[in-house]
Amino acid sequence: MISAKDFAEKVMELYVIKRDKRKEKFNVNKLAKSLINSGVNYGDLDQIISEVCTKVYNGITTDELKDVVYNILKKIDKDVAENYRKGIILKVRTSEKEFEPFDKEKIVKALIRETGADKETAQKIADEVERELKKLKVKYLTAPMIREIVNYKLIEYGFEELRHKHTRLGMPVYDITKLIKSGSRENANLMYNPESIHKWVADETMKQYALLAIFPKHIADAHLKGDIHLHDLEYAATRPVCLQHDLRPFFMYGLKVDGTGLHTSVSKPAKHPEVAIQHAAKVMMAAQTNMSGGQSIDEFNVWLAPYVRGLSYEKIKQLMQMFIYELNQMYVARGGQSLSKDELIFIKEGDSLKVCKIGEFIDEFMEKYADEIVVDGDTEILYLDNTAEVYTISVNVKTGKAEFKRVYAISRHKPRGKVYKVIGKDGTSITVTEDHSLYHFDDNNNLVAVKPLELKHLVKVENIDNLDEAKLSKLEIKEIKEIDYNSYVYDLSVEDNENFITATGILCHNTIFSSINLELEIPEFLKDKPAVMAGTTRGTYGDYEEEAKLILEALVDVMMEGDAMGKPFLFPNFIIKLRENAFRDENKELMYKIHQLSAKFGIPYFINMLPDWQVTNTNAMGCRTRLSGNWTGDAEIDTLRTGNMQWYSLNLPRIAYEANGDDDKLFEILHERLELVKEALLIKHEVTKERLYVDNLMPFLTQEFDGESYYRYEHTTKTFGFVGLNEMLKYHLGEELHESKDAVKFGEKIIGYIREYADKLKEETGLRWTVTQTPAESCAGRMARLDYKYYKEETISVVRGDLNDVDSLYYTNSSHVRVDAPITLGEKVRIEEKFHPLCNGGHIMHVWNIESAADPDVLMDITKKITKTDIGFWTYTKNLSVCNKCGLSMGGLRDRCINCGSEDIAKFSRITGYLQNISNWNKAKQKELEDRRLPRI
Repeated sequence: MISAKDFAEKVMELYVIKRDKRKEKFNVNKLAKSLINSGVNYGDLDQIISEVCTKVYNGITTDELKDVVYNILKKIDKDVAENYRKGIILKVRTSEKEFEPFDKEKIVKALIRETGADKETAQKIADEVERELKKLKVKYLTAPMIREIVNYKLIEYGFEELRHKHTRLGMPVYDITKLIKSGSRENANLMYNPESIHKWVADETMKQYALLAIFPKHIADAHLKGDIHLHDLEYAATRPVCLQHDLRPFFMYGLKVDGTGLHTSVSKPAKHPEVAIQHAAKVMMAAQTNMSGGQSIDEFNVWLAPYVRGLSYEKIKQLMQMFIYELNQMYVARGGQSLSKDELIFIKEGDSLKVCKIGEFIDEFMEKYADEIVVDGDTEILYLDNTAEVYTISVNVKTGKAEFKRVYAISRHKPRGKVYKVIGKDGTSITVTEDHSLYHFDDNNNLVAVKPLELKHLVKVENIDNLDEAKLSKLEIKEIKEIDYNSYVYDLSVEDNENFITATGILCHNTIFSSINLELEIPEFLKDKPAVMAGTTRGTYGDYEEEAKLILEALVDVMMEGDAMGKPFLFPNFIIKLRENAFRDENKELMYKIHQLSAKFGIPYFINMLPDWQVTNTNAMGCRTRLSGNWTGDAEIDTLRTGNMQWYSLNLPRIAYEANGDDDKLFEILHERLELVKEALLIKHEVTKERLYVDNLMPFLTQEFDGESYYRYEHTTKTFGFVGLNEMLKYHLGEELHESKDAVKFGEKIIGYIREYADKLKEETGLRWTVTQTPAESCAGRMARLDYKYYKEETISVVRGDLNDVDSLYYTNSSHVRVDAPITLGEKVRIEEKFHPLCNGGHIMHVWNIESAADPDVLMDITKKITKTDIGFWTYTKNLSVCNKCGLSMGGLRDRCINCGSEDIAKFSRITGYLQNISNWNKAKQKELEDRRLPRI
């Protein structure tokens, strides 16, 4: 080997002849870099370079030099030699089109930045990773691949905590493909569509983040094992759960959908009832991006009452229909379904019927009533009151008949997506945005609204000149083509039928513009409060009792009619507060209507305000979370503009398995699990507080009115939930809730202990701690499956479901009696009422399968009797089957239509807190549905 001095002198004198005959000084650094990139170990580098220098000469060509190096490398490592010969170097793919050389220093920097590793440890791991990568026979590296090897090395060297922090979040390709093909059944309220698939994938990543970065390992492990259940993990890092709205601040000061007015236009306080209704819906939509669970508008009909004074009942009913449609179609992109400006439409004002361009008609109206325009993002909406007398020609989808229908709103915006021109074989055409629905006939000859690219044909209305003789026909499509279009696009909102006919005869679907707590009368705590309307006050709410009743009646009538196909509206959850005067003669007719709605669709929920433990105001979500005015003693502060921050749940059956019959051990384990849940809730409380007030992530919630944040976060509830009391008692005592008074008493002792623990925390922390009966849409099944895995013998003796199908296993929700308990309704009430006063954060009693007792008089009698008990919140659930062919609604879960014989049937029931199509339910809930029975009445 040559000396360092000789080596340096020789290198100074050497020149290499390039292929283009240029001379270039021999560069040792360049040689070293190419050797390293080819995979040469650092330890071999000096030896190889020294040997190369003994063989090179002045004037050597690049090809000769390459041969020299290759032959030397071949003796050491043939794979490295081949890498060098082919010019292969370690490359990293940073995106689909970009590659960059592997840089070990990036690993060092990432480990220091992401995990807090010291420089020496980071360098050691990076060196090891580089050695491993050089052994790989791959065309290129990816960042996830490098991260996996880094994590492997961290584990190999015992750096488990560093590995935990360095973990990459995401989902396997197989799982994402499965979601695309089949969807998820964790939450039956989520529809199966591209947006929900995107949500499921994002949710999985955020769940992983919560378990790795938000909660410490012992809490994450307790959840993963099934000791406790951390609900809404996908939102643990970003959002609270529930919110009860108060519309008065928006009716007084106007609406900023983004909370600041920086990104969307600011709407003035609503002057007209249409705008007030729209603002009510927009409040819920704006806040939904900030909440992981439900929202409700408490005192809904009270706040709106001043706006409907002097209106006819039909007008009020139309307003309520507008609101309900808005909530039930929130998943549709607002203002996205529109026509080009030159499409011709029919407009009737007074006795005059004219054909005009939709753009000219809407532009003229918007100029005339510019002060009344509501701005929603980039969409301008104008609500037309009755004085405008604007009608268009529409089609009744059920009868196929053309008729005049009132236009109640118009809108315009710039297109946000593609615009298509649909051309019929006869030359008729229509230009629409990609989201605008047009009609075609499905295989059962039903009119169905679909997007342009889904059309089989157009539906054309013939003989429009004579509406009595007008008929629908199919128009074959010649072409659907995308066009360049940059002008405004326009739309009409048409009452009842939700469609309109263009002057060329094409039938178009229009854009249609979630619990509400309702009162039969103005409650005492609001009677003397100023009634807010249009930026000012007009009397007190006690002056508007008749209007509040008309709003409630109109809502009942709209809900009773169902949607255009006769199906029940799934939202809003419809919650009636029953106070002292509920059954007086003046309310008898309205109460009967409400129970008619229960008998037909099973929609209403009831809050029993009569027990002593209920205070001035109490409200609820359909899922059962509850607020009551006994926190500070101020009903408004305690129940409005606040809600549940989060609930986490205890797996009660597992506590019984681990206690193995020992009472002392059982309460010891219960206390340990409560400590875990407390710690998890405190973490979530601090994280959410930081997102609200440090990161300013939820400006809609933190916007101020009269110097106070809209969202009263300091008054939110931190809640202990629980699942499977019935199975806990069966294992611990050998008896279920319905089987003995001793079981009920011991159950009270368990839930009473949880309540006492929560009450003590109020004093210790100053925070609002409560107890709830967990809805357990997915966790009743998850806990049962995990217990079957880890405590199989114990679980088999108490679990519900089919042991041959693990996915169907479930525990009874919270402190309910099991769904098929062989008892009377009176016995069920006497058992379950024991737990409602203890569960101050939420409770519910379900009366399942009321089809055989679906008589309004029978249900009213049951309601009267329940109000004399300690049941605080309940609902009657009616299973429904709706024929997708003829639209008939039938009681019970049926496989065939009794009218037309079709087997195309949609089946609905209440999963926990809301009605849903049962095809979306998970297997455990479907098995529970199969087991449900109506107690003997």
